[in-house]
Amino acid sequence: VLKSAVSIGNKIWEGQSYLLHSKILREQGDMKGKEDALKAEAIFKAQKQKELLADAYMELCDYYPPVDIPTLNIKLKYYRDAAALYGESGSKSKQANALYRLGDYYSFLPDYKEAIKVLLQALAIFQELHVKELQGIYNLLGAMYSQVGDSDNALKYALLSLKTAQAVGDSTTQLCTIYNRLGMVYVRVVDLPKAMQSYQKAQEIAFKLKDTPAMQILARNIGQIYQKTNKPAEALKILKQEERYYPPKSPENK
Repeated sequence: VLKSAVSIGNKIWEGQSYLLHSKILREQGDMKGKEDALKAEAIFKAQKQKELLADAYMELCDYYPPVDIPTLNIKLKYYRDAAALYGESGSKSKQANALYRLGDYYSFLPDYKEAIKVLLQALAIFQELHVKELQGIYNLLGAMYSQVGDSDNALKYALLSLKTAQAVGDSTTQLCTIYNRLGMVYVRVVDLPKAMQSYQKAQEIAFKLKDTPAMQILARNIGQIYQKTNKPAEALKILKQEERYYPPKSPENK
């Protein structure tokens, strides 16, 4: 495809070919694909193709894992630029998705206030487009509000996330995360019975999905509730179960 595009002099087709090749290489674990993404970026800039340039930026984001602040800032800049270009080109769905990812990665800095600001922008566009599956963004907003100490909004969005997940029939790992984060909000507002209910719902899903990392997290969270409600023997029991049946491997988790 690339050879054909070059031979007939179709620059936009050439750029799209580079972008597709970059995706293929990246998904195969070959980081050399970044060179193709950069070639696509240069072509789309020269051809003043805003939406395609934003697509190139979204692809380039995936070559920058958030391992440190400098790398994270490069990733954030690509997402910001992509969101702006999608907005200018009228690609609302892509703009909302870029803002959603941008908000998520602001939490890595961490900059929770900026994350909330961007996520609310993404949410408004998703709602304008009548997107039904909003449980993920509601869940993330609840977590961000919890981080800044706004328990009212944290609970509001955590409950919206659960209600939406149930309405669309979500039974994935995301539902497990939703219940877990709802439990964490209930701990913050000191409603320990509801926190325990939420954690146990999450635990049921984790067991069904055989999600070992989730089971490890939930064992500790449930153990924390037992400790707070003066049931140290129960707390010890669930931690011993974690140690025996799904032991953590990393030194931090151990």
